[in-house]
Amino acid sequence: MWRRINLIKATLTIVLLVIISVVSVSAHPFYVSVMELEQNPKTGNYEISLKFFVDDLEKGMNRNGFGALFLGEDNEIATADSLIESYIRTKFSIGNGEVDFHYNVLGKQVENEDLYLFIEVTPEQGELQRLEIRNTVLFEIYETQTNIIHLKRNGQINSLMLDKSKPQGVFEF
Repeated sequence: MWRRINLIKATLTIVLLVIISVVSVSAHPFYVSVMELEQNPKTGNYEISLKFFVDDLEKGMNRNGFGALFLGEDNEIATADSLIESYIRTKFSIGNGEVDFHYNVLGKQVENEDLYLFIEVTPEQGELQRLEIRNTVLFEIYETQTNIIHLKRNGQINSLMLDKSKPQGVFEF
């Protein structure tokens, strides 16, 4: 529970700092997604949750030719999950710098205006020395889009902020 509280505090601190810097520089709106990665100590796999605003994800997917999905509504299209997976696979990759890891999109959950996407990553065999992540989700619709990544591994939390000028980041171990 305390780890979750610390993760929430870290997220809020980063978001607050970004908001302050954006507001002080310009009056443009602020757009953010949050990714949380946690290594499962038993399997070594990384469990990921991505959080977006539903309307932002719909807008990004529409811009990429996926059409209206009506996410979280009674008339959500039947292929919404597979279309979201197709979009994510063009915008997100994770690997060790030499090879991209295979990942499975496990599903989604819509809560009010938020959409959570759940992913599991199976890294290559052996101990990782680095984890390289590319996340360009929603960059095509918002100039000021920021994608925050929190990695929880071996009881420690590290964070990255990605934007159009820095679409990928590295965690070194």
